[in-house]
Amino acid sequence: SIHEVGCIMRHIHSKSATAFAMAIWSSASEKGHRAATLSLARHLIQSGIYGRVPHLRGVEARYKQLVRGGEDADALTAEGELLFEQARYEGAATLLRRALRIGGQDFPWRAHCELCLGKAYARMGRTEEAEEVLRRLGDEGMVEADVELVNLWARNCMQGNEAEQEAEQRMYTAACHGKSDMFTRLAEEELDKKDDGERTAEERRLWATEWSRLADQRAEY
Repeated sequence: SIHEVGCIMRHIHSKSATAFAMAIWSSASEKGHRAATLSLARHLIQSGIYGRVPHLRGVEARYKQLVRGGEDADALTAEGELLFEQARYEGAATLLRRALRIGGQDFPWRAHCELCLGKAYARMGRTEEAEEVLRRLGDEGMVEADVELVNLWARNCMQGNEAEQEAEQRMYTAACHGKSDMFTRLAEEELDKKDDGERTAEERRLWATEWSRLADQRAEY
């Protein structure tokens, strides 16, 4: 469908492809295509330009109608993400929980909904709930959840050898799946380690150097 063409173009990392995707979605939205309306609204939210593009006000109005209806789990997910970006974490969590209740197990943006809910819990200081959600998503293969889980542990000064090993494994998994900044984090963690008898200072330096090299996408192997 024309909506799916827009989705494909959106994942091509170029300004022209993104502009083309937005134009396709906008056209489909004007014809009443729900999915195109939601995809474009969510793109605007994620890009930080929601409410700032005058010629897309019609799309935003149609999106808000879906949100106000209160029965569209995907629309509520996008609105929860918008509230999260506005640092309105309580409101975001409320909408995201409602989306999960009414959407069941199979609505398209369920994983995104749960990820944002985990992030909202983390910002609200509900650490155990955040960890439960993010750990499960990470175990299911969502690398964004692994990144958020590592950040949560870092903010809460996670300690202990076993916990540190799990954090390193999750950073490595995320790094191998496109989150190359996690290689940089691994390098920093290696340099910050105290002498534990397992590696010498020179060995830690070599590991840090290798992690940094992997983080450099221009490096040749």
